[in-house]
Parts: sequence; structure tokens; C-alpha cells
Amino acid sequence: MTEASFRARPARPDEAQSLRSASREELTFLEGLFSPKPKNALAVETLDGCFAGSAFYTVKGQYGIVDIIYVLRQYKGTGAARLLYKSVIELLKAKGCTRIMALVIDDNAPSFKSFERNDMHTVTMTSLAKAWGFKGLVHLVLGTPALLACGCRIVANIESAEGKAAPLFWAAKIALCLMVSILVSFLSTGSLDSSILWSIPAAFASLSVMLAGQLAGNLISKRPFYVHQDSAGLLTSLLVSQSGALFPPMIHLYPKDWGNDDQTRRQLGLSAFFSQFFTMAAMVILFYCKDAHPMAYFMHRCLWLLCVYDALFFYPFSVFGTKAIWNYSKALCLIMEFMNLASIIRLH
Repeated sequence: MTEASFRARPARPDEAQSLRSASREELTFLEGLFSPKPKNALAVETLDGCFAGSAFYTVKGQYGIVDIIYVLRQYKGTGAARLLYKSVIELLKAKGCTRIMALVIDDNAPSFKSFERNDMHTVTMTSLAKAWGFKGLVHLVLGTPALLACGCRIVANIESAEGKAAPLFWAAKIALCLMVSILVSFLSTGSLDSSILWSIPAAFASLSVMLAGQLAGNLISKRPFYVHQDSAGLLTSLLVSQSGALFPPMIHLYPKDWGNDDQTRRQLGLSAFFSQFFTMAAMVILFYCKDAHPMAYFMHRCLWLLCVYDALFFYPFSVFGTKAIWNYSKALCLIMEFMNLASIIRLH
């Protein structure tokens, strides 16, 4: 099948509930929980009328937002997705939207490629604010609650300034998290403890442990990979810093040749498994020496919180590591999750 085997059409009002139900079959639980009942939707179907996928969208003046876009599993790789992405963006332009945007889950590389083919680029909040102003950001936040809840990156029809903004973004993230950690420490103890400064090297040491695990998994899979820094890491860093531990800025090693195939699932699964295993092993070791030095204490705290994060977002809630392990090997995922929970309870 090719793109010519499908056609796009506006969804009928009486299809809203069925389209929402179909979307929940293709999304994670958390995405589905926030998935809206579509007021406007575009459907893609085969020439003989078999439903293949849909895109929900919102039009607010000159702003067009792609809320949810999905293709049924049996039609992935057939050209249906290519037609769907192209059609929904052309439709928004036809409706007078000069500013089109969407949020995409961080590890959904095929979706990023589809948007890029239609002149939509990954951008930072900073570049989006410069191009569209505060009003554009408000429309994005209010228009895409599902993906904001899951962790994502912004794509928009403006040229990306992410490369130039990245060093400043990192510096601002580190400075802001450190200030919050110091403030929380002062409010909880009534004094400033210089040991809080060790949270910075501890965070990067924790990050190194995670990356070492991901590197091991990628090397075992013998497939190429690239380095990606999640834009959603800032919010997580700030939240976790409330407990006195600086959460490491999230970096992942993702497959370079990303596809909807077993090789990609194996590479993601191995990367996620070894990342969690290395994190758990380092946490166990540091538990017995966390009182020897402030950095050991903060590093143990960071790793423990990472294990809690992995345990709480168990599949089908997870959109990152645990889901990758589950798709690769369900038995391996269950074993890892059991070990993870046991270590969290024992080594808190």
C-alpha cells in the first residue's frame, strides 16, 4: 500500500466518540486520559472505506493546534500517516492559520520526521515566545493538556533556534534548580548549608550512571544512536529539587535509524533496561556510603528518586523507559519492576 491507497476527509460530528475511542487504543494510558473529545477532526481511510487514522485539531484565530494524531497499527508504514500529517497541516493553512504548532512525545521520532517533512520544526519555548509572543504560548498550553502531562517537545512552523538556545537553557536550568534547592533547604532548616552545593556534581554523576546504562544497551544492540536532551527536564528538575536533591537534566541516547520494527524495539528495550539496572545498582552501593560525603548523599537521593519515577509510571502509564522494556520483553519488564520496587522500599 502507498499514500495513493488512502484518502483524507473531514470527520462527521457523529464520529467524535468512536474517533476518541480509537485514539485511546493507540495512545498510552496517560495520553488517553487527557485525550479530548474532538470538536474538529480529520480522518484517513482506505479507498474502500476502512478507517486508518485520525488527527484532532483546534483553530483559534491565526493559531492552529494539532491536538492528537494517530494511525492504527495495521496501517503504519503504508503511507496513511504521511497523508494524514500533510492533510491536517494543509487544512489548518486553508482555514487561515499562519501559526501552526503541536507537542510531540520525546521518544516519538517517526512523528518528528513526519512534521519535518511538512516544514514543522522542533523549537524551544524561548524561540516560540520570540516568534509568537506570550499569547502563542498560552494557546499551546491550554490546547494540548494530554501531551503536556506526558513530557514532550514543541514543533511549529518556524525555524528552530534550539541549537543557539541550548547552552543558555542548560545554564538557566542548573542555576534555577540550585536556587530552588538552596531556598528549600533554608526554609526547612532555617540556615544555609554549604553541602547543598554538592547537589550539582551529584546530579551530573547520576546522569552519567544513566547514560552509561543506555550506552551499554545501544552497544549490545549494535545499532547507531544519537544524543537527545529532553526539553521537559526543567519542570521535573524543579519539582524534584523540592525534596533537596537536584534531578539530573534528562539526556537520552535514541536510535538513529528509528522505525516501527522489532530491531528498534530491541534497541530501546536494551537501552532502557541497562539504564534502570545501572541506576538501581548504583543506588544500592551508595546506600551504604551515603553518610560518608554530601555528594554521596545527594547522588543516592537522585538515583532513588529516579527509581521511584520508573516505578510509579509503570506500563501502560509510562511513555519512556518502562514502556520500551515492556515492548521488548514483558517478562524482563516485570522482573525489573519487581526489583525496582523492592529496592525503593528497602533503601529509602
